[in-house]
Parts: sequence; C-alpha cells; structure tokens
Amino acid sequence: MEAAALEGSFPPLKGRTIAAGSAKEDLPFPSAAAMIRPDQSTAATNILQNMAAVYRLPTPVRILRNHAAELKMIFLTFIIIYVTIPFAFKMCPIIVTKIVYFNLLQRPFINFKQPANYLLNHTLNLYLTPEEGITVGVWYTIPDKRWQEASGKDQQWYEAALGDDNPVIVYLHGNGGSRAEGHRVELVKMLSAHGFHVLALDYRGWADSTGEPSEAGITTDSLYLFEWTRARSRKSPVCLWGHSLGSGVASNTARSLYEKGSPADAVILESPFTSLREEVAHHPFSKYYKFFPGFEWFFMDTITENNIFFHNVENLKSISTPVLILHAEDDDIIPFKLGKKRVCRDHVQILNSDMDNGTVQFCCIHYKSILHLLRLLFSLALNNCVPSFVCSKAEIQKLY
Repeated sequence: MEAAALEGSFPPLKGRTIAAGSAKEDLPFPSAAAMIRPDQSTAATNILQNMAAVYRLPTPVRILRNHAAELKMIFLTFIIIYVTIPFAFKMCPIIVTKIVYFNLLQRPFINFKQPANYLLNHTLNLYLTPEEGITVGVWYTIPDKRWQEASGKDQQWYEAALGDDNPVIVYLHGNGGSRAEGHRVELVKMLSAHGFHVLALDYRGWADSTGEPSEAGITTDSLYLFEWTRARSRKSPVCLWGHSLGSGVASNTARSLYEKGSPADAVILESPFTSLREEVAHHPFSKYYKFFPGFEWFFMDTITENNIFFHNVENLKSISTPVLILHAEDDDIIPFKLGKKRVCRDHVQILNSDMDNGTVQFCCIHYKSILHLLRLLFSLALNNCVPSFVCSKAEIQKLY
C-alpha cells in the first residue's frame, strides 16, 4: 500500500525510449515541467525553462552571457590603465627617465669582469671615473689580429696598444640592456676582426656603472671616455659610433669636442633620430595615444620639461666632422624617414661639398660593405676632407 501511495503522489514520468535488445524501455528522465508539482510555485519552472533556453543559444552568445560581468570588469580595468598612463607620465619624472633610458632592463647574472665568457677573449674590463662619485664600466677590445699578444696582459699594455695606428671606435649603445647584449657583442667582434679597437661604454645607471642617467650625465661619460682614449691613441684616428639613443649621445659629444677645438676624427650614427621629442611622436607606442586629448602636452612636452632633448640635427649643423649615417629601411622603432628626410637634409645644407652639388645619395648596400665604408670614412678624416655625408654613388659602387 505504501508503494502504491507513493506512486500516486507524483505525476507520471515521461521520457524517451530506446531499444534494449528487441524491446523498448521508457527512460526515467522527466521533462522540466514534469518535475514540478502543480501546487508548487512557478518560480522553479521559470528557472529551468530559462536554463533550457540558454543552452539552446550558440556557444559564443552563451559565453558572453555567462561572463558578462567579468568582461565588463576587464574592459573597465583596461580603460582605467589607458587613461592613467598619460597622467603618470606627466606627474612622475622618475617614470619618464626610466622609460626613455630603460636602463633597468638587462639580463641577470652577468659577470662584467669576465668578458671572455662572451667569447671576447682579447677584451679588458675597466672602470673610469668621469665625475666624483661616478664610475662607469667599459669593455676595451683590441683588433683580433693581436689576440695572442693580449693574452695575460694588464691594463697598461692595453692602453699602450691604442697607439698602434689601428683606428679606434668609441661605441655608445642605445637604451636598455648593457655592453654584454648579444647584438652589441657581435658588432664588437666584427669590428675587432677587421682591425678596429673598440671601447664599449655603459653609461652611468646602466649595468655595473654607478649613478643615475640624465642627458648631461651620459654625455659627460661619453666625452670623458673619448678624451681618455685620444690621450693614449697617439696618431690612431678615434671615431664616435652611436646607435639609437646613443646617436644622440654621440652627436652631443661630437659637438662638445668641436667647440673645444679638438673634434672627433669621424662620427657614425646608426638609426639616428632628429630629436628625441620627434622620435616620441613616431614611436610605435605613440600610435595608441595619437588621438588622446592632449597627446603632445602629456608626452612630448613632458620629455622636454625633464631636460631630455638629444638634438641630433642641431648638433650636426654645428660641426664639420665627417659623418656616416646607417639606417635600416624597415626600422619600426626609429623610422627611416627621420634619418633620410630630416637628419640628412638639414645636415647637408651646411656642407661645402662638391659631391652631386651638395645632395646626399642613398644607396642600398650589403651589411659587410659597412666595413669598407668605415675605412673610407677614416680615410676622409685623415685627409682632412670636410664632405660630411658618407659618399657618392660612385664611391659606393667601388665597394663591390
């Protein structure tokens, strides 16, 4: 009787049937409506019906409905960060310097006292003091052909080697990293293999150098290293090579040397910009804020207010030192047009050059031909040739 009573208290179960052997059996899976007694509230029925409706939706729509709150939170967070960055950049000078110089970004666990760990076996690690309380690290690599002589030698021998008539390059790297970065080490190796002395500097605040970076400070570091090198190089020509941010340091240094009456023998600018202010406007990051209200005030004016200028064009106008400019056409950080349309155009206006009536020829050359260009550049410098931009097409063609 109890079983009969229980059976009568529920509505009959209706479900699908499947074949079991040769017979069909009812499956005990009731519909949503069958699970609710008539005398119960319709709330549960509505819930189940809504659930069924949701699961009939396409998958993307279902995901959006289920995660609507999370998506709104993510979007709101993105907007807050996007708006906060310009204000943080404007109000915190320390953020400006860290972003511009990027000197905190470097690989960990580097032993700068052992350049041999990076296959620079004929390299001396040394430290100089450009100002009281400031120490900067330098790797000095001699020409590869003298590596056997250099084995086991001390700093005094290396300093004397600077006067062996081989050309000397003071290398000034860009922002971020250190003198131990792979691409910089490879450049030093290449130059050494072709007979150049190379002194690679880490400015104050970079790597194992002390102090905090500023435009005046890192220019002082570069100037001190150049003068230290020239004092020991005797008749060997000494050249400044600046890459990216280092092009600004190199042009600042070249101008200071020229104004002192002891100009550099040559200047090489790799991926230069016209000024840092203009470079900020063309940086890939800037495209996300180009249409942000007050873009120039938030970013470009802030750079200037923090005394970061690096006026390459103005510096080049002030010197008559032979200059070689190297720039990749597909450079997406410092656009090629900043080197071609502005740096070169403005610089060539002050030249007393007979090459192509004072125009600059742009030629596509193989990377290895740069070494021949360097030789040509030093030849111009040693022969007191003022024409300051690489060379004519005819000279380029001689390189092949």
